[in-house]
Amino acid sequence: MFEKKINVERAHILASAKQREYFVPKYGHRFEALRKVTRRMLSEGVLKKVGADGRGFYYRAGEQHV
Repeated sequence: MFEKKINVERAHILASAKQREYFVPKYGHRFEALRKVTRRMLSEGVLKKVGADGRGFYYRAGEQHV
């Protein structure tokens, strides 16, 4: 069940990152879960970090998915 939820989250992040910058806030109730998923996607090359500010981090689709 947990793995299915992660796959759905990954698909949503990737679809958003292909269309526009995907924002992950630094604080909030979903921060830890999103950071774990995006950290793994960064290491796989699926996402690339394009910026950060005081509110959070911005990602785009990586080289494998452009």
